[in-house]
Amino acid sequence: MRAVQALLAIRDEFKPYLDLQLVAFPQDGYLRLPANRENMVRALDMGIDVVGGIPHFERTMADGAESVAALCELAARRGLRVDMHCDESDDPLSRHIETLAGHTLRLGLQGRVTART
Repeated sequence: MRAVQALLAIRDEFKPYLDLQLVAFPQDGYLRLPANRENMVRALDMGIDVVGGIPHFERTMADGAESVAALCELAARRGLRVDMHCDESDDPLSRHIETLAGHTLRLGLQGRVTART
């Protein structure tokens, strides 16, 4: 969590000059390892601003959809924004953007979700 600590210090140092939002982003998927879920919560507890995700890096499409739901629910509980990298693959069946849109509506996250495709 040293990188998180460093980024939080930088955000605080530059706060008078710019609004820097930090994203907790599970680089290899949220559900692949239990440590990824634990690290996400730890980073958010430390003060990270945005919940990130990359569902097409999960092991299966179902896991990808589950990660979108779990991350959106985490953001909703904490009143945070979401930054989801969806469907950045060559797989035409990867349609996590639709899942993200559905959970955005279900949880009332409109205006707080960014999708990168």
